[in-house]
Amino acid sequence: MKNSSRMVFDYVRLYYRALGMNELRMGIPQPTLTPYKKFFNEYCRLLGYNPNNIGTSTRTKVAPHSARYYELQVINWVKKLYHDKTADGYLCSGSTEGNIMGLWIGREQLSQPSFKRPIVIAHRESHNSIKKACALLGLDLLLSPSSHVFRPLDGDMILGLIPKSRSIPIIVVVTAGHTSTGLIDSVDSIISVLKKQKRKYYIHVDAAIDGIILPFLGKSKIFDFSNKDVSSITTDFHKYGGGIYPSGVFLCRKGLQKYVEQKAEYGGVIDDTLIGSRPGAIAVLLWAIIVDQGKQGYRNEILDILRNKNYFLKKIQTKHVTYVHEKLSPCLYLLLPYKLPDHVEKRFRLWPTLRRHKNRNFYGYTVFFYKDTPKRLMDSLLLEL
Repeated sequence: MKNSSRMVFDYVRLYYRALGMNELRMGIPQPTLTPYKKFFNEYCRLLGYNPNNIGTSTRTKVAPHSARYYELQVINWVKKLYHDKTADGYLCSGSTEGNIMGLWIGREQLSQPSFKRPIVIAHRESHNSIKKACALLGLDLLLSPSSHVFRPLDGDMILGLIPKSRSIPIIVVVTAGHTSTGLIDSVDSIISVLKKQKRKYYIHVDAAIDGIILPFLGKSKIFDFSNKDVSSITTDFHKYGGGIYPSGVFLCRKGLQKYVEQKAEYGGVIDDTLIGSRPGAIAVLLWAIIVDQGKQGYRNEILDILRNKNYFLKKIQTKHVTYVHEKLSPCLYLLLPYKLPDHVEKRFRLWPTLRRHKNRNFYGYTVFFYKDTPKRLMDSLLLEL
């Protein structure tokens, strides 16, 4: 058994080493060389003692230097980034789970005898997990018009989607960094319209792409708990935070998880999360990464990412290629009047989406940038455009 386990870990170690060697991942939001590799051996050893982190560490007592303790340290660190030291939250499997959790809490909080079932409003380019969440929760989903696909969701846009009946509460999903374009929805203008309409509402923010980017650029206030009307946020450390898959974070205002909590009688604990049992080993690994990186380390890495993106942007100007991007996001969206050859798509792992823009059809390709994206790789892609 011991030899079998060693073989498995050796295989996994070789697999991740191969991933690190693979630079051609420009179409996928997953860095090639991530900080967790520094702690790979420690993580493998820790798996043998992997605890079950059921429940939320921000609402329970934790033993010193337990996996729960380190999860709490990670959550407290992220809470400070998002300007609410009192928030509740936990490490989740990723923003799909975080989005389901946010909409679930929103549905339960807004479900009162005097109101009808809430509806959900989101941008057409919001993550596919929003559709999944609405299907699971039995919520109707209204998406922004296809004609505004390259505009962030804002107050004017939702004004045309809000139902006339004021007895229907509204859950709005705000995306801080759309996976395709990197665009950031306008929290302030959305809330302004909802208040003028005197609607009952819940704001959930999906910050999977930009959630670990914007705080280190001093821009997290455009989506975070600095706005008292934002109720919940989800982000991912396995995209631009250096974490191993899956390393998601879900946060909400203090006490909101009470709307979905249940007592696990067999263990005598309150479970106020979606999946219940969660791996504690990842919490320890994330804390090690955060301590190792430090705030300045994260900021330096993000500035390197944006420098690489700006290098690509400068070069692409000579190509007269149409593109969409948000200057604070680590990606851009190419709009080509032709489909790239299959071998180019496969080489750079780019995925085409057919889009209509200004009465013309385009093939859209999202390009992600990282600290270690070599200039020769960007130049090679530019030659193919």
